[in-house]
Amino acid sequence: MLQNVVEQEIPWSWAEAVHRQTEGNPLFVQETLRYLVEEGHIGKQDGQWKTISQTTIAMAIPEGLKDVIGKRLSRLSPGCNTLLSMAAVVGRDFSLVVLQKVVQVTEEELYTALEEATSAGVLEARSQVGKGSSFWFAHAFFRQTLYQELFAPRRIRTHQQVGRALEEVHAQRLEEHAAELAAHFSQSTEASDLAKAVKYREIAAKRALSVYAYSEAVRLYEECLKAQEVLDPDDKAKQCDLLLALGDALIRAGEVGRCVDEVAPKAFAFAEAVPDPKRASLSGILACRGLANIGQTPAFRTPEGKSWVERCDRYAPPDSVERVWADFWLAVMNMAQAKMSETIKIHKRGVDLARRIGDREGFLRHGGQLLLVGSPLEDGEERKELAEEMMRIPRTALDQMTVTTVLARLTTFFLQIGQRKQIEELMAEEQTVAERTRQVNIRLTNMRSQALLAAIDGRLEEAVDIAHRMMAVGTEYGMLDNARVLVVNGPQTAFIEIGLTHEMLQILEEMTKRYGITGPAWLAREALFKAHLGRQEEAAEILNRQGLSEAEAVRDHNDSSFFANLMMLETATIIGHREAAARVLERFSTYTLPPFDHMSLTCIYRLLGATKALVGRTEEARADYKEALRVSTEMRFRPEVALTRLGLAELLLEHYPKEKKEALEHLDFAIKEFREMKMQPSLERALRHKDILKA
Repeated sequence: MLQNVVEQEIPWSWAEAVHRQTEGNPLFVQETLRYLVEEGHIGKQDGQWKTISQTTIAMAIPEGLKDVIGKRLSRLSPGCNTLLSMAAVVGRDFSLVVLQKVVQVTEEELYTALEEATSAGVLEARSQVGKGSSFWFAHAFFRQTLYQELFAPRRIRTHQQVGRALEEVHAQRLEEHAAELAAHFSQSTEASDLAKAVKYREIAAKRALSVYAYSEAVRLYEECLKAQEVLDPDDKAKQCDLLLALGDALIRAGEVGRCVDEVAPKAFAFAEAVPDPKRASLSGILACRGLANIGQTPAFRTPEGKSWVERCDRYAPPDSVERVWADFWLAVMNMAQAKMSETIKIHKRGVDLARRIGDREGFLRHGGQLLLVGSPLEDGEERKELAEEMMRIPRTALDQMTVTTVLARLTTFFLQIGQRKQIEELMAEEQTVAERTRQVNIRLTNMRSQALLAAIDGRLEEAVDIAHRMMAVGTEYGMLDNARVLVVNGPQTAFIEIGLTHEMLQILEEMTKRYGITGPAWLAREALFKAHLGRQEEAAEILNRQGLSEAEAVRDHNDSSFFANLMMLETATIIGHREAAARVLERFSTYTLPPFDHMSLTCIYRLLGATKALVGRTEEARADYKEALRVSTEMRFRPEVALTRLGLAELLLEHYPKEKKEALEHLDFAIKEFREMKMQPSLERALRHKDILKA
């Protein structure tokens, strides 16, 4: 039976746990598998071995192994067994100097017992330069057996002794041994020891965060809270602080839902009970961070999002870091409601306050949002100066999520102005942060950047594959809406160009239904997707409502309106809506435009060329196409180069018959590129021209 279990593969979670518990020892593996089957934890269902019980495998030692281990230990002298029991309390591995301070035997008796255990294969001796002699239980089951058989009161007292011995031995390096110290002092019933357990676990948790061991930090903060509840359940301020730290660790570990649903509300309740406005504001800021990771900006259209922002705003002390962050989330909430003028005003206020009080992180987060939502038209120079200031700020000692967000915002800015070198450098730095930290939210942001670069390079199927993986990761960690927003605001062009626009429209419709999003950019995007899908009447209806309205004119001075107008331009050209095209085009007439739009990942000059061709301004259209070809070539924006040459070919064939040769060169180039990049809709459009010419 056991052979069948192994041959047919036990469930992976159990296989992993068995290996960890047995360390691969064949005898121990066999006995442990027998235990799992006999206890009903795994069994056959429908001809396959499956998990039946959800009990973890941090289990009691199987009876078969107890006999084996008991026989091995029974061969040792009573003195050796007693000493090994004390050593088992110290840990799986232990130093000679610590053990000497705990056991009450002579040096000769100590050495004799250790030598006996080593000869019997129960212990392994080690020696490290500068650290003296240490020992290691040859298998965890040896230590577990000895530990469990120790009389409970004696075990508690020994833990106290070990903790004090460790403090003495490692007095100069307590931080390095904080987790170990906490584990021993937490076994005590004395208040002073429990206080030490809390202190050392906090130190260990911060150390775990510093090396990106987020799950370990979560575990340590949870244990801190348990110890604190025993130590002093009335100290609500301390419990609030521990919950705030736990919430931060949960966000980094990818357990965002638990932070928002459980930890932040508890922290806020404690803060109000103290009462402490600063802690209350911090609780709100924590919840807002979590909500942003769950659903990006749309999450702040919900009653829950608005409630948490209101708490941040109400409790944040003036001229404080908390005020900077309260303003940040207040601006995000306004952005979610498409109140762009107010959004920009609040972000500018946040930038000014952050500068004044020296809050680098707050400055970068507000500044990054201004790069995203500020007008690329009238605020062009202001945005450029802000980007340069942000680039100069050292990114050392900053929160890694802030670093990633800032890198993404700067990438967005340099993409808009067509600076390929800066884009690649920023994306490489972002990749390094993602690999080092392994945070889920950072990973999603970095995956979006990878998808953007793949789309720019013409690796469109790869860009779509990355986007699909983003949504799979988002689903796994309860961040699907976060991933969806990143995809829709990123590699959407890759989906359109390989004929998967229906996937983008489905995401848009689901997000609209969930959050009730009705902003101009969101509606313009819906019109664009429907135009690409051939649903012209529906696209025209939105265009007539939005594109012919003065309410969303470019003079509103924000990126959302700018982006909406660009998408309306593209929609108008696709469905041949001359009136809307002329009206929207007029809004750009007095501005110097950037080369690219970062949200639709489109060359703006190509859109202008297509729109002017539609309304009969052919010479201007030709000039725009040539400029589009120049900037797209410099940017090495492969799909845009091909699309521009197709547009130029269409313009020449229709309005410049004497330049048919040049038109055909552009057309042949575009067809070859479309085939290689698998841009099926554009390929079909180009081939129709070839068919007409042949006819």
